[in-house]
This record gives sequence, C-alpha cells and structure tokens, in this order.
Amino acid sequence: MMTNNNRNNSSKTPGSLRQAEQGKAPDPSGYFDLHTKGCGYMNRIRWVTPKGSGRKAEKFLACAINALHGKIVDPQYSYMDLRVSGQEAINLVSELMADCEAGRKIFVAFTVGDIYAHTYLRDIKEQGRKTGEQEAAAVIKGRLLLITHIAIDDVVVYHLEHDGHADASSASQHSSEQAGGGDDHGQMDEDHGSQEDAVEDGPAGRISQFPSRIGGGLRQPVRDPRSVAESAFRGSFRGGA
Repeated sequence: MMTNNNRNNSSKTPGSLRQAEQGKAPDPSGYFDLHTKGCGYMNRIRWVTPKGSGRKAEKFLACAINALHGKIVDPQYSYMDLRVSGQEAINLVSELMADCEAGRKIFVAFTVGDIYAHTYLRDIKEQGRKTGEQEAAAVIKGRLLLITHIAIDDVVVYHLEHDGHADASSASQHSSEQAGGGDDHGQMDEDHGSQEDAVEDGPAGRISQFPSRIGGGLRQPVRDPRSVAESAFRGSFRGGA
C-alpha cells in the first residue's frame, strides 16, 4: 500500500527532474585544435575522389610532405599524407601541381591539424614483385591548414609575412565544420589502405597564381638548401632563436 509520504514524494519527482534538467549546462560547441608546425618537402599532389555517396564522396586535394626534424646538418624525415583544407591552402597547393609533376623540389613551411596514425596492410615485395604476403604499416595523416613559405628548386616563390596562427585556427574550424567535425578517417587515397575505396583524378588545372609570380614578388636564389630549411623552419616559429 502506498502511503501519503510516498505519494507526495512521487508527485514531486517530475518537478525535481525538470528543475535538474533546466539547470544542466548546454553541450559545448566547437573543436579542440591540434596543430603541428614544421617544414619539409612536398610531393604526390593529386585530386582524390572517394567512392561512395553523399558528402564523404566529394573530391578533395591531397599531398604528401616529408617533414624535417632533428639536426639541420643531418635531418630526419617523417612522412605525412595530408588532406588540403581551406581555400587559401588549396589555391597554393594546386599551383604547385605542375611543379610536382615536373619533378621539381618543393620545400614548404606548414601548419597541419589533427594528425593521427593510420594503420593499413601493404604488400610485401621482393625485387619489385609481390610475394602474396602482407605486413602491417602506418602513416601519419592529417589536414594541411596553412603554408607560410614555398621554395621551388631552392628559389623562394612565396612567403607569408604576418603571423599565421589566426589563419590556421580559422582554417581548422572551417574545414572541421565542412568535414563534420574533422573526422577524415578512411577518406584518404587507396595507396595506404583506407577503409573507403578512392580513385585519384590527377591534375584538375591551376586555380590561381602565386602572389610572387604576379608583378615581380619575392624570388631569391638560395645556394645552400640547408639555409632554406633553416630560415623557413625558424620563420614558421615566430620568436625562434
């Protein structure tokens, strides 16, 4: 049998729950930024169209960067396979496509967002032939947000003078919103065993010219490639030694 006290308590419960729900803080919006800054050599610039339907099937621009780290006189390399995000970065990388196809050396200082390790299985080869066996491998993936320095065959063709931190944050937010929160897992090309099939479309034409190639901008020959790496690396970190 339900007592009066129990009936009173049960009648108050819905109101208490409503008050508790009203007092709850709203779910936070926005994203956490993970930015990696450095310099390295860009290659494998290509347009990629994932197979599928909807938003995830939209064509995107991708590239690879062999990022430098360690001593300037004896650097080490970390390979990154990147999706180019933000219209400014897309414009610049698209402009480099012809240079990449011509085999020119493309050196860039960059900001990459939301890196993660992507694992996949690759074919084991002996003397260039597949053995029928596979092995586990991994590659660093992420989104190329900002380019602050470009040198082609040791000639500087582009340099961003102002601090690019705000630009990188803006590009990161914009590209995250476009990608539905920045989840690019499985949306790279098939070379690294992505979860979704993709095909490379190749060059899609140039979008714009470099500012330095219009009206005679900054083009300075550099004798020592290491000086390019050092100046670009330090230039990408304001306040460096």
